[in-house]
Amino acid sequence: MDTPRTAYEVNTTSPGSKVATKIAATLVAASIAFNASNSQYSQTFVMRAKSVFDFADKNRGSYNDAIGRVVCPYYYCDGSGYMDKLSWGAAWLYKATNNESYWNYVQYIINNSPKTKFNSDGSTFKHKARLVVKGFAQVVGVDYGDTFAPIARHDTIRLLLALAGQMEWKVYHLDVKSAFLNGILLEDIYVQQPEGFERKYVVDILKEFKLESCKEVATPLAQNEKISKNDGEKLEEPYAYRSLIGSLLYLIATRPDLMFPAGLLSRFMSSPSNVHMGVATSVLKYVRGQEQSSPTKLYCDNKSAIAIAQNPVQYGKTKHMNVKFHYIKEAEKNSLVKLHYCSTDVQLADIMTKALPKSRLEFLRLKFSMSKENLKEEC
Repeated sequence: MDTPRTAYEVNTTSPGSKVATKIAATLVAASIAFNASNSQYSQTFVMRAKSVFDFADKNRGSYNDAIGRVVCPYYYCDGSGYMDKLSWGAAWLYKATNNESYWNYVQYIINNSPKTKFNSDGSTFKHKARLVVKGFAQVVGVDYGDTFAPIARHDTIRLLLALAGQMEWKVYHLDVKSAFLNGILLEDIYVQQPEGFERKYVVDILKEFKLESCKEVATPLAQNEKISKNDGEKLEEPYAYRSLIGSLLYLIATRPDLMFPAGLLSRFMSSPSNVHMGVATSVLKYVRGQEQSSPTKLYCDNKSAIAIAQNPVQYGKTKHMNVKFHYIKEAEKNSLVKLHYCSTDVQLADIMTKALPKSRLEFLRLKFSMSKENLKEEC
């Protein structure tokens, strides 16, 4: 590639379990391919794969934790799933070596991996989930737990092509017309995106670039704005710009209104300037106006309840509360709602939640414009 790139090293101080495990799995795949024609060469791949996998296992960690998330987009370098990649690499090694220790490794991770990730203080960081097709036509005990998606990761394809170029192999392309999404379905398939999924990703991007409280704009680009590669001064550190554009490119899968600005700005990723960064920031401000609406205001007359919702630390009594009551804490943390204190005298919700004396009832009825005159007119 003629695009300037910065190389980053994966080592014991800057671990990258996801990256290292993918390399190990690719080496194993190469060993399986050579096993029939050149068993000695195949074993060389296996030994190297074991070494890389051992490194990934002994030096567990996210690549972004060491070098910062600005190097690559949030969705690609997020370290939340490197345990899944370790089990994936161990499964490949088991397939190539039939060594039971690798299979036991896979079983251990499956049985002990948490479904919820926690912060150091014990509060919930994120809930792990996967978007899957609902199994309306599947039968429990037969195929209910089966999933199949014959797709290849782009980084795996690039690594195999690089290896083929180095070894002067011939590469053949096979297009299977009955592959995923192109096959003939014999039954109806229903897919639904989880509620709030895009919105959560947008909130994370805005926080990453410190724009969660920025002023919104009505359009992503000015109508007659012209941008060229020679505009402005070149950025000394272009990584933030590349990460921002990568995040926008990920969003266009469900946001076609971002397709043109993201495509336009991606032309300058090799050598971005301060002008390009300003335009990209403006696009994020537009995204905030569309996706990140102002938090819903909730008025509460209980100062203790507000303090618990805004404090991430769990105390002796609060940790025994039912999980459903902690939902308001997560909503406050994700900027979905904002709790405000109001005195009991002006708490309008009382009329819907409790029995009230006559004077209090009439006062709240007036607040809701429910006077006797209005009621008579309606009748």
